[in-house]
Parts: sequence; structure tokens; C-alpha cells
Amino acid sequence: GVPVIASRIDGLMETFEDGISGLAVDNDPTVIAAAIQRLRENPALAQSLIEQARKRVETLFNTNALLNNTLASYRRALGAG
Repeated sequence: GVPVIASRIDGLMETFEDGISGLAVDNDPTVIAAAIQRLRENPALAQSLIEQARKRVETLFNTNALLNNTLASYRRALGAG
């Protein structure tokens, strides 16, 4: 129930879409503070980010998706597809 604001670093960027299910910012306190202020001033945007993030998690990070992606990684590592 909290909008995502994350630094643009590897690993984090695959978990959300910038401007859709979260905000990607430079890893700088001033920029992070500005993003927080932006969401405080625009509750509709904050709510939309929350809703889209929830949908993304339910779709991409559910048990079945995680299992299928893990198995696909093992298959690739073994050269089986």
C-alpha cells in the first residue's frame, strides 16, 4: 500500500516500470526527496502507482511465474532450451 520510489540500479529496475508501477530516481537524497514530495502533492499518482505495482506483483511474481522462470533458467543453464 505504499508507492515505490527506487534508485536506478541493477536488480531494482526489473521489479517495476518507471512512471507506471513506481518511480525510478537517481541515488541522490535531493532527487529522492523531490520524488517523495511529488507523490505527496499528487495522491492520485501515488494511488495509481500502488495499484499498478500490486497488479505487476500478482502477475509476474506469483508462485507459478517464479517456479516457471526458475525452471526455464535451469533448462537454459543445462542447454536444454
